[in-house]
Amino acid sequence: AIVVDRDPRDNYVFLSTKFLGRNHFAPLDNVEDFIAFYKALRDGQPYKDPDPRILRVQFESLVYDYGSATKTIRDFLGLGENPNPKKIFDPAVSMPNTQVFKRFPRFAEDVKKIEDALTEYLFDFDRYPDADTSGEMFFGKSPKNNKENRKNG
Repeated sequence: AIVVDRDPRDNYVFLSTKFLGRNHFAPLDNVEDFIAFYKALRDGQPYKDPDPRILRVQFESLVYDYGSATKTIRDFLGLGENPNPKKIFDPAVSMPNTQVFKRFPRFAEDVKKIEDALTEYLFDFDRYPDADTSGEMFFGKSPKNNKENRKNG
């Protein structure tokens, strides 16, 4: 299994702003409930313990460190080199969908609480200071995953 996690700050903002259409899984009455839920969900998962059959990947690592992250996945699956890198998933397209919590200052206090309580689950964006996240965000299907792109390969 490959488990893909996402920075909890972005999860919280996406869910709180209803970008995903509706809240799919987390309590949002207050940030403390979200934190407790997130911790319980992550801490109770069997995949947290090392297991050679399970690979954990952060979504952000696919965006910010595409080459290394995709190599890790290919190695885990026993696949060779990717003959079509970035054909369907282009990290440059997904970069504006990261660090979403910075676009919504109204959540700054909640984000600080998440940072304090869920440190081990945060992605270290500071390792990538030149990342441009100012582009257009998208929700749902990636702009790279449309019929025209699939047809033209």
